[in-house]
Amino acid sequence: MNDNIYLLDTNAIIRHFSNASNLGKQARNIIKNAEADNGDILLISIISLMEILYLAEKNRIPVTLAETLKWIETKSCYESRF
Repeated sequence: MNDNIYLLDTNAIIRHFSNASNLGKQARNIIKNAEADNGDILLISIISLMEILYLAEKNRIPVTLAETLKWIETKSCYESRF
């Protein structure tokens, strides 16, 4: 168990949840390892969620806030803090 805590920025969240190929290798590895239940925590700020809501409403990103929240709820490694 690593038990590291990482704060994801909005771009990393959007790129990961939309399976974009332009997510950096280190970020991709951190997220995939945490999702594999290695003990790491991935923090998502409320501001990032609001950005996703705004960008999705403007059709500027391929994921919605509802899809993002659903994904977050399926994995125990995600936490939302403000």
